[in-house]
Amino acid sequence: MYRINLVNQMAFWYNVHMSKRVICVADIHGCLDELRDLLEKVKYDPASDRLISCGDVFDRGPYSLETLRFLKDLKAEMVLGNHEDKYLRYYTHHIKERGDPSYKNPMSRFPDKKMELYNRMTEEDFEYLESLPAFISVDNRIKVIHAGVQANISFAKQSRGNFVYLRYLKENGGAFAGTPVDKTDLTFWAEKWPGPECIVYGHVVHNFDYPVTHKANDSVWCLGIDNGCCFGGKLTAVVFKDEH
Repeated sequence: MYRINLVNQMAFWYNVHMSKRVICVADIHGCLDELRDLLEKVKYDPASDRLISCGDVFDRGPYSLETLRFLKDLKAEMVLGNHEDKYLRYYTHHIKERGDPSYKNPMSRFPDKKMELYNRMTEEDFEYLESLPAFISVDNRIKVIHAGVQANISFAKQSRGNFVYLRYLKENGGAFAGTPVDKTDLTFWAEKWPGPECIVYGHVVHNFDYPVTHKANDSVWCLGIDNGCCFGGKLTAVVFKDEH
């Protein structure tokens, strides 16, 4: 049973030079009521604003598929999250399995609630997930991703797996995507990212109350905006607006 915070969603504003407002929201996880509240709070206008999701739109919360389709109908932009990717991979194996009785899906069967969601999804839903990019550019410098990047690789050469799954860096600079028991030899990726790109991301719940900014140097920032809405925290947006 998830404790859902239905009110007091959060929005943070950044002044930048761009032609229209850009609203980024992370890890909605099927919390459609909170998303509607948040869009109302920032006075979202589909005709003039650009809405970008950091991924993990569905799974866990009460209105998973409805949230995905709601954003699609709004023509919101969305990067692929690890939860979307997991369902997409399961679907890909399932299609192979149906075409070849000897093929065995290497992924474990989803738990009942996830299978219920999976079975409600249409071919059109999966085609939409397949079309999602691994990152979206807000402007020439600000990028939206779901998970993380490696500090020793340029943004343009990052792997899709980093954008969708990465959480920590190993001492040798390699990627670690899991949730470690011992973080002794690991560093959260955003603490090391040198830029020049500034990054908005989700994936990791640093706390339930406010976004977290990491700065490896004075000219670059990484902003984590997943505040664990589906776990009882807040759904948070960062709003970029023209400075004039």
